[in-house]
Amino acid sequence: HRLCFHRRTPVFIHHHEYYEPHQFERPGMRLSRLAHRSEQSILFPVAQRISQTNGTRRELFLADHPRLDPDKVKVMPNFPPAKWLRHENRAWPRGTTPFRLVYIGSLSLEDTFLEPLVSWLESIAPPDVELDLFGYNVPRSTGEWLAEHASERLRFHSEGVSYDELPDLLADYHAGLVLYRGNTANFVWNAPNKLFEYLACGLDVWYPPVMKGILPWKNEKSVPRVLEVPFDQPDAIPIARLRSRGHLPSSIAPPTCERVYRE
Repeated sequence: HRLCFHRRTPVFIHHHEYYEPHQFERPGMRLSRLAHRSEQSILFPVAQRISQTNGTRRELFLADHPRLDPDKVKVMPNFPPAKWLRHENRAWPRGTTPFRLVYIGSLSLEDTFLEPLVSWLESIAPPDVELDLFGYNVPRSTGEWLAEHASERLRFHSEGVSYDELPDLLADYHAGLVLYRGNTANFVWNAPNKLFEYLACGLDVWYPPVMKGILPWKNEKSVPRVLEVPFDQPDAIPIARLRSRGHLPSSIAPPTCERVYRE
């Protein structure tokens, strides 16, 4: 379409995810494989700018496409808008009872630490710890499993939540969870949107150590904190430390998309 009708239109390509080359060779990926080949042969050569969400993904992408000019491959993180910073966190100032956890996004038993997390909540976590899960992209088997485990402490909202409603919703929680198991390089080297969305609303963030893309943001010395949590070892989750911020100073404001899009 671009070559036939809009030859002078500048092309900018942003990759929200990183896909390893072998992923396009899997069964059922025929159309995606054909589209990717067209992208490589037609769009990459004429693109003025190609971007990935962080530096490691950029390096992986350049290794997969060594003929690309590195100068036109950039980093463009996915940050929330600055207006989110106006929503003050309401959960921490009013105390820690109940201690409220939230997860926003896709969920599955295979790709996230959902099962050990629920096991911890049911058998180990203090009785005043509650968890809300918001996700509409959930396999039926996972949704049925969650329905079986639903309780006053564990609530699954299968309708999800609209993006515009997130800032006000998140302000009522103490900690936001990132639960990916890191089954692909894409998720190992992922600093997901929800990390920055949680931070913008004053929540601590709990993430699994396998997600190396979050490591540059790890922070235990100021609030909101970004903390490694061993979801795969429920007995080792240090809930007493996680639910107390003590007298830590405030962090500088988290980054917003306006800074990135200005460039």
